[in-house]
Amino acid sequence: MDERFDREEETRVKFFSDEKTGEDLNEDDIIYGIDEENPSEAGAYYDDPEDDDDFDEEEEKKEKLTCPVCGKEINFFTKKRVVRGLYICGDCEDKSAIDRHKKEIKKYSPEEALKTVVYRIRKAEEFTVTKSADGYLLLDNGRELWTVPYAATLIKNTPKIDPEHIFPFDAIESYELIEDGNLLAKGGRNKPLIGGLLFGNEGAGFSGNSEDHDTVEHLQVRINLNDMTTPKVFINLIFKETDKDKRAYGRAFLTAQKILSMLEIICHQDDRQEEDAKKTSSSDYSPADEIKKYKELLDMGAITQEEYDAKKAKLLDL
Repeated sequence: MDERFDREEETRVKFFSDEKTGEDLNEDDIIYGIDEENPSEAGAYYDDPEDDDDFDEEEEKKEKLTCPVCGKEINFFTKKRVVRGLYICGDCEDKSAIDRHKKEIKKYSPEEALKTVVYRIRKAEEFTVTKSADGYLLLDNGRELWTVPYAATLIKNTPKIDPEHIFPFDAIESYELIEDGNLLAKGGRNKPLIGGLLFGNEGAGFSGNSEDHDTVEHLQVRINLNDMTTPKVFINLIFKETDKDKRAYGRAFLTAQKILSMLEIICHQDDRQEEDAKKTSSSDYSPADEIKKYKELLDMGAITQEEYDAKKAKLLDL
């Protein structure tokens, strides 16, 4: 370890390794600067607060801070670091899911990181859950958005949403139910749900390639998206060996049924809207209204009496 100054001096310059462990310093613990007494000597300054005579760990633990996002009081034990110089409370960390994007965020300045946290919290709060498949798939029907929570708190039983993983309905291309690598059911946009016999639907003859085993290790729904950033989203319903005759397997399969039903509705929403529009159009049609319209055109002189009589006869099937 190189030492350019004696211990008695306030400024210490150390280069990329800890003298106690010999390990490389963390990038976040390195401050780049210039030695004031030797301006030509530039290096990486590592300032360990515990080396300072006035450093008091107990005092730091007692220090009270304020979350810059929500204003909640935080301290040494409850503060959550986003980047160097920016700490927020645990609730704001959960709402923004910022801890899931550490590689991206660590390049930000404290100001940029704070703006990102605020934006993501606002985006998460705007998402209103109107329908849920046992907490595994959440829909905001009003804004036509959906998401898959990445975790659920045991105490509040509230799913944790990653704001960066909120997608529009039309992002879904197709979906599949997979059990231990075997395809059990599939469907998608402009595609019917195949595998309905698994759920008791008559007329769907696909039964999958599942082999007859007494246990299952993986049961998941894979959603394929037309999104280059996130091309696939997985919903894991079973992720450890589970007996098929256990209630846990039955509950997971019922949840899978709910998820596929919701995805089926989303993917064929446009088809139903077109059918409804056609029904509305046909139900609103009235020969009397059409005759009245042509009579007004006749009175305006836009059409002749012969043209009016021809249209009237056609509408009345005379």
